[in-house]
Amino acid sequence: MKKLTLLTILFFTYTFIIAQTSEDFTKTGIAKLWQNDLKGAILDFNQAIKLDSTDVTPYNYRGIAKAMLEDYKGAILDFNKSIKLDPSAEVYLNCGNAKYNLEDYKGAILDFNKAIEINPASGPAYFKRGIAKVRLNDYAGAILDYSKAIELDPSAEAYLDRGIAKFNLSDYRGAILDFNKSIELDPNEALGYFNRGNAKFNLSDKEGACLDWSKAGELGEASAYDNIKENCN
Repeated sequence: MKKLTLLTILFFTYTFIIAQTSEDFTKTGIAKLWQNDLKGAILDFNQAIKLDSTDVTPYNYRGIAKAMLEDYKGAILDFNKSIKLDPSAEVYLNCGNAKYNLEDYKGAILDFNKAIEINPASGPAYFKRGIAKVRLNDYAGAILDYSKAIELDPSAEAYLDRGIAKFNLSDYRGAILDFNKSIELDPNEALGYFNRGNAKFNLSDKEGACLDWSKAGELGEASAYDNIKENCN
C-alpha cells in the first residue's frame, strides 16, 4: 500500500505539472517578478513562451525582468518580439526605456514616438522622450515634451526636469517658476531647492540662492554645501 500511495502521489504531481498552461506560467512569472525573484520569473516566462509562442504577455514581462537585471539587449529582443506580435504603446515605452539605458537616445526617441502615435494621451511617453532629447541637447524639444507630460499628468519630476531644460537655455526666471511648482508638489526633493538656488544665483539673487542651497543640503544634496562654501561666506 505504501508503494501504491507513493506512485499515486507521483502520478498526480506529474499530471499537474504537464497540465499547466502558458497562462499559468505567465501568472506565476508575474507573481515572482513582483516578489523580485527575477531569475525565477524569467524561467516561468520561458516555459510560457515554450507552450505558446504567440502570446505577447510573457515576452513583455520577460523583457521587463531582463531590464531589471540590466540585460537591456535581451530585454529589447523580447520587447521587439512582443511588438511584432501585437504593437502596443506600453511595450514601445518599455523598449524605449531599455534603449535609453544603453545610451541609444535616438533609438529610444523613435520608440517613444511610436508609443505616442498609438496612445497620444501617454504622459510617461512624452516625459521619457523629453529626457532622451535632453541627452541630445535638444532642450527646446524637451521643454515641449515636458509641457505635454505636465498637461496630461502633472508631477514634481516633470516640473523639475522642465526647469532644468529652461536653465540650460538660460531662461532662469522660467526655470524658477518650474522649480517652485516642483517644490510645491514635493517639498522633500532636494534637487528642486538646489536647482532653484543655481537659477537664483545666476540672476544675482545671492541671498535667495544660499537659502535654497542650505535647504537642499538639509535634505541630503551634499554638493549644495560646496556651493555655499564657495559663494555664501
